[in-house]
Amino acid sequence: MKRIIVTFFSFILFLFSATACKSPVTTDGDFVVITAKNVEENTTLLDYMNVLQAQGEFSFTIENGMVISIGDKANTTSSYWMLYTSDEENSNATWGTVEYQERTYNSASVGAEELVVKEGITYIWAYTTF
Repeated sequence: MKRIIVTFFSFILFLFSATACKSPVTTDGDFVVITAKNVEENTTLLDYMNVLQAQGEFSFTIENGMVISIGDKANTTSSYWMLYTSDEENSNATWGTVEYQERTYNSASVGAEELVVKEGITYIWAYTTF
């Protein structure tokens, strides 16, 4: 019985540690998905992205306040990184939407340097061609 209880608690600890260590960044083709975790108050998305970049979670480049590349994909004359979010207070469907894993995300109403990150909210950078 003692062995079963120890095994059960070891399994629970494993699940907890695997969940706690899961990266807040997922790269999926033309999508880079950031799910905010352990966010300090009043942190902007750009500040959060800088921390994630310093931790080696992903890489990006900004020029003149605009994200011009994420990973190895850079903006071109007809393709750009566009920001979408599940944060209904800071998004606008009129400005565009993106579908990701059977869910619709609205265009962010402000840029990454102004958008305050909220715990558990999803932020999606979508490489979009016009």
